[in-house]
Amino acid sequence: MIVLVKRTLYFGILPFLLFYWRVLDVRRHTARAILLCDNHILLVREINRSYWSFPGGKIENGEMPEDAVRRELREELSLSIANATYKLGEYISANKEDHQDKAHIFVFDVPSPTFVRRWELEDARWFSIDKLPVLSPSVARRIEEFKRGDKGIVSSW
Repeated sequence: MIVLVKRTLYFGILPFLLFYWRVLDVRRHTARAILLCDNHILLVREINRSYWSFPGGKIENGEMPEDAVRRELREELSLSIANATYKLGEYISANKEDHQDKAHIFVFDVPSPTFVRRWELEDARWFSIDKLPVLSPSVARRIEEFKRGDKGIVSSW
């Protein structure tokens, strides 16, 4: 019975979602932050995820990417940070068949390592930039780009 319900939902809803994405060109735009303090980077682990990533989240309608990442940092970590030091890049998802997502990554120098983790995150910690935990492959690539000193990248995620 449960399998029947799941199959019905999957095959009943998926065509409508694909149509919605194609016709309305729905995209998910996010803004993420590389937060640095004393050769350490602040990473977060979202609920039900085994890997660590950059803090940040969805860009709301009409919101600029840098404003969105600063808002997300306030909401997730109680961090109020001035302007980004620079923008590492814009990355478009390469694995979406029907629509493309875009991620904006900003680099911030943080004067103090103090933050307060909010309920929407499983964990948040500072790690030495040279000794990092398990990362998603895309986050690992972004950190390598940062270490090389790259800026203003436009690439696939």
